[in-house]
Amino acid sequence: MKENNLSQDNLSNSEVNNPNLEKKDVALHDIILKQHDMLLKQYEVIAKEKERKEDEIDLTALLPSFLKKKNANNEEIDSLESALLNKSKESLLATETTLTTAGNWFTRSVSTYFNGIANYWLLLLILTGLGAAVGGFIFTTAEPTYKSHITLVTENVGYKDVYKGMVLTLDELAETNSNSALAQRIGVSEETASLISGIKYEEYLQKADSIVNDSTVIKAPISPYFKIFAEVKDNKVLPELEEGLFSLLTENEPLDRQVKAEKALLKQSLRDLDAEKSLMDSLRLVVMNRIGDTENKKDDFYVKQSGIETGGGLILSENRKLEIEPTLPFNKLKEIDAQKRSIIKKLELMEYKLQVIENFAAINKPVFPRMRHLLIPIILAFALGTVLTTILYSLKRRKTA
Repeated sequence: MKENNLSQDNLSNSEVNNPNLEKKDVALHDIILKQHDMLLKQYEVIAKEKERKEDEIDLTALLPSFLKKKNANNEEIDSLESALLNKSKESLLATETTLTTAGNWFTRSVSTYFNGIANYWLLLLILTGLGAAVGGFIFTTAEPTYKSHITLVTENVGYKDVYKGMVLTLDELAETNSNSALAQRIGVSEETASLISGIKYEEYLQKADSIVNDSTVIKAPISPYFKIFAEVKDNKVLPELEEGLFSLLTENEPLDRQVKAEKALLKQSLRDLDAEKSLMDSLRLVVMNRIGDTENKKDDFYVKQSGIETGGGLILSENRKLEIEPTLPFNKLKEIDAQKRSIIKKLELMEYKLQVIENFAAINKPVFPRMRHLLIPIILAFALGTVLTTILYSLKRRKTA
């Protein structure tokens, strides 16, 4: 007993003397509590999941027995699922069949195409040779046609429609081989006119209209430049053609009458402005001599001392005298001078109603015939030959089948 008591006393003394043992017990106790909490949470989750499954309704149980099918293991399956599976299989089979059919058709077509060429190569060669002969004949015997252009500018853009109408008339005469009428219009010989194939009008440096907010269209200013294209059979006629065209466009009698009428109106406007300027100049002298004179009772007007403009510059004062703005004649003289300069510029431009910016250039490379005119008949003949060989081979295979 004494020994046991001694041993217990020794143990208790050792525990007291060893604090690490107490810390280990506390840590072990905490771990056990955490594991217990985790087990409780897992139990709650399992219980909730079990309750949810019990609340769910098995819809397959509501299906009648005749809607249920059995699989290979004699187990009932949903007919809806079976129908979807069958539909998917049918769709895949249909797609596979379509692809197979298309592939077979393409393979047969390619095979027929090349077999036709192999069996009827002589026919294909003959047709291609005929196409080459036609193309070569056109390329070597056709009369070459050359194309060039002249660039003109007019400051009177309103006349451009007149010029365009003249050029269109010339083009119609050239395309219909009306050599006599064409020669008379442009003042050349009939031999020269017979070498002209066409005359075209084209706008040059014309800006496009701008659109604002998808609704408002701002018209671009009319370009004063335009081009005239000429198609000729010999470049030697270009200088004579240019001279005739320029003479026709600038010495046109109806257009000259219109220009003369506009000149007369502009000159009359200049005379009116000169008369108004003389009147304003006289008023200017009076104003300069009478600035600030408000005491003169004999005259029916006086000039304001201040330079503030009121209305048109001439008003009645309280004493019924005409009150003149001192700046009125000076401002009016400036306006008259600006109007005169604008009219004089228009008159000067009307003297040069049409100017040549770029002359006809003799381009030796013809626009007809070209290499494409040789190749196109060959390509068409070869294509026709392959179609014929394919048809002939198909007919032959059907007969043998």
